[in-house]
Amino acid sequence: MNVVSKPIKEINRIGAEPTAHDGLLAAVSCLQPLEACAKLGSGLEGLSDTEAAARLKKFGPNLVARERKATIPEEL
Repeated sequence: MNVVSKPIKEINRIGAEPTAHDGLLAAVSCLQPLEACAKLGSGLEGLSDTEAAARLKKFGPNLVARERKATIPEEL
């Protein structure tokens, strides 16, 4: 059986389009923990209650967007 496979990056993000945040994630992943937290406006212990409330108000709840279901060939 000849199945055309997709790159792993594409399989993991079925139906998702690249966003501007993808570049930020790549850049932050190369930093030391303290530097990464500072760039993201956080700390090693996470967000303060005040900052968490502000981000909740600004961005809404931290929910995963629903993606379309993979087809059988994509799952294989």
